Amino acid sequence: MKPISTESCLNTKDNTFSPEDFLLDLEKLINIDSGRGAAEGATRVGLMLAEPLVKRGWIIERHNLSPNIGECIVLKNRQAERFDALLLGHVDTVFPAGESAERPFYRDEERAYGPGVYDMKQGCLAMVHSLLAMSPQTNEALNIAVIFNTDEEISSVYSTPLIKSYAERSDYAFVFEPSMKNGGRCIERKGILRSTFQFEGKACHSALMLTDDGRSAIAEMGYWIAALSELNSKETGTSVNPGIVKGGKAANIVADFAELTIDVRIKTLEEQDKVLAKLAELGEHARSVGIIVTEVDRRTRPPWMPDERTKRYAEHLCELSLSMGIPFEIRVGWGASDGNTAANCGAITVDALGPGGDYAHTADEYMLLDDVEPNIRFFHAVLEDLAQLKAAQ
Repeated sequence: MKPISTESCLNTKDNTFSPEDFLLDLEKLINIDSGRGAAEGATRVGLMLAEPLVKRGWIIERHNLSPNIGECIVLKNRQAERFDALLLGHVDTVFPAGESAERPFYRDEERAYGPGVYDMKQGCLAMVHSLLAMSPQTNEALNIAVIFNTDEEISSVYSTPLIKSYAERSDYAFVFEPSMKNGGRCIERKGILRSTFQFEGKACHSALMLTDDGRSAIAEMGYWIAALSELNSKETGTSVNPGIVKGGKAANIVADFAELTIDVRIKTLEEQDKVLAKLAELGEHARSVGIIVTEVDRRTRPPWMPDERTKRYAEHLCELSLSMGIPFEIRVGWGASDGNTAANCGAITVDALGPGGDYAHTADEYMLLDDVEPNIRFFHAVLEDLAQLKAAQ
């Protein structure tokens, strides 16, 4: 096992939360690239987050799942067969290497800015500060595991089996994606089906397309786009977005190649089956007109629908939060997260526990400064409450 670098220690010194120390910590994390092409930076961010807990005796595992991503970091307060709480956060961002140098962390009186400041390095840091604030009694009572993921922004392609292996052994899962406005927390998210298809036709001169043996890959791709758009439904919540289209070399050449990437969001597995059936039907159509279609990439996340246990627990957390004077509302998450995976593994899952802000995945991304302390204080109370619930069983 590689040693943990102490090159850039965080300012987590004791159990007393300091907003200024939090922001100093956050600045260090934001100013390290951890997105596309920055696997080493993602590893470094994860190790920096892990360091204060390791110094307190937490066990660390470093998982090198792919050369395409940074190491996924797992922390445990002790070895255990089952865990009372699994905490999930991702340190990767959507931004390319060099982004942090172009627009490093800065703040004003109300907000902090920088790549990943909202989605979701602040959530990972809030997680660490909450755990450091645990009482010795709660630390002794609960078996806790933490995963800092490095490929969530590409649908956790490599880390999902690791997350599943812990979620299947956890009673509760807490995801630190950013909270929504007015204390919005999440116990439901749509699932994702993201696929890329390549269409292979036969080129010819466009003037001869009705008489020669040309077969347009772009025309077939267009047929697919039109057919898939018929699945869009406000009633069922299903959406199919043709997000990336490519093809063609010149206007007077029948295109022999095209590529389509679709992003599908669904609320239920039944709707997912409907989409898959339509894709199979479209595959038959392509063959009938002499177009070869190859699916070169597929990424999925199952829809997350809360069961009755989760609904009851969310109501309990709402009462706890409101008793502390902290807003709490249950919302449907607009995007998917690793919470989809944890919930489908049977863990009672609550998401959107990180500090709030807005404009994820853009240069305008920000975190609300006043949201930090209440979120950490609330989750600290959640852990203490969970220990009491366990003792009462």
